Amino acid sequence: EELGFGHDVELPSGLLKIGGLRIGLEICLDHAMGELCDKELKPWERVDVQLIVSAGMNIASGPVCTRPGGPVFLADGFARTEMSFNAFGRGRQSAPMPRKGRRFDVGIDYGADVMVSMQQWLGESIYKLTGTGFGTRFPGVGTMPGEAMPFKQISALGDDWLQQLQG
Repeated sequence: EELGFGHDVELPSGLLKIGGLRIGLEICLDHAMGELCDKELKPWERVDVQLIVSAGMNIASGPVCTRPGGPVFLADGFARTEMSFNAFGRGRQSAPMPRKGRRFDVGIDYGADVMVSMQQWLGESIYKLTGTGFGTRFPGVGTMPGEAMPFKQISALGDDWLQQLQG
């Protein structure tokens, strides 16, 4: 209590309610092991929001038990941030990976880390100087099935991005 921790409440199940929201909290490997979704909750039970704090985890490496469209947030100590909406509500379903592990059907993960930010800055600088796209995450490269689609890179920080997007 001298350090100010005397009023903390332990969450052995990783579940808490705040303002009527049922929130699930997982720490790193607990997410991959399914501690919240597979062990604490029954198969039909859901949380309104799922929070994951980690050091080297990602959302798709463990089950997600929000309702369809329910938010999942990951804050990773290795500077990775992700979020997903469990778009189709199939976050507890998984498929095995070729080498080991499994991936869960959480929909699209939106993520960023320091290297992506640096690469985006570097890529936009090179694009402004040369007119040529640069980087492994250049829009559309290796992400679209079938024929290649033409893409135009537009800086979201420019003054006329909306007009360019609308054509």
